[in-house]
Amino acid sequence: MWPEWLQKLTSTAMLKYRIGVSHDPASWRQWTGAAFEHTARVLCEACNRMLAELEGKVAHLIPAMVHGDHMRLGSAEQDLLAQWFYKTGLMVATTTRHNASQLPKSHYIGLAQTLNLPPTSEAWIAEVERPAYAAALWLQRFDWQDRHLAAAPVGQGYIFAMSVATVAGVVAVLDTSQSPESAAIPAFELLGRAPGRLLRIWPSSKHYGVPWPPTLKLTAADFQELADSFPKIGQHSRS
Repeated sequence: MWPEWLQKLTSTAMLKYRIGVSHDPASWRQWTGAAFEHTARVLCEACNRMLAELEGKVAHLIPAMVHGDHMRLGSAEQDLLAQWFYKTGLMVATTTRHNASQLPKSHYIGLAQTLNLPPTSEAWIAEVERPAYAAALWLQRFDWQDRHLAAAPVGQGYIFAMSVATVAGVVAVLDTSQSPESAAIPAFELLGRAPGRLLRIWPSSKHYGVPWPPTLKLTAADFQELADSFPKIGQHSRS
């Protein structure tokens, strides 16, 4: 579930893990184990090989970002980071059988075909000052309806925030396209102080690079506030 190269970014060989659904303590599982050796056995050989190639490319990028190297992320690097955060979020979601973490199967199929995020997706990155966790991920599912489409069917969406050391990513996905009149993709707004400190990487820009490290950083409290606001984002997304 976590790539082996992340072991080089942590100062300890053992980590504490907790996986479950926040509003359902009975679903929580906690243990201490070897750093970043938790696996999700859901991939066929071909998919595992393809994702390993993605890991190999990102393994040279995220460690440099964690170390604070100055760079400008072009469209190729933006695509890689968005694909990696999206892929990792999908893998983490497979570690619990709770209904709250069951994401659309079509998105796993699409990942295997192109590695790209679904068309109605956005992704951002940020730098976290003094992160509280070696790695963390929060996932929120929600229902939504397109406000610009009469008698719109109820669709599903989800959003997750993930951090690896000081590098954080936020990915928002809707499972269906919006009407052409929609002013924004996705059809909701991020809340709290974090949005002004996030850099969009998906859809990637073909005309400019994203500077790293960013001028404005997230505090650990800002990042936690963003994750805690996800249930409100879901409510805000419904028409």
